[in-house]
Amino acid sequence: MVWKHALMNFLIPVITQIGFVFAGQFGGAVVAETVFSIPGLGTYMITAIQKRDYPAVQGFLPLYSASLC
Repeated sequence: MVWKHALMNFLIPVITQIGFVFAGQFGGAVVAETVFSIPGLGTYMITAIQKRDYPAVQGFLPLYSASLC
């Protein structure tokens, strides 16, 4: 019982920090690709989000999340 409640309270800041790290990594990739004119996954992801290409976004997120570890 204690473990369940403690774990739930512990995960809130961890999930928040993961979101910040993800946003920073993704933003850095997009800026680097834009500055150096390199077509890469960051640009592809921005294009997929803008065009609402949900299968591309769903396929990209696990790949990108795994590379953060």
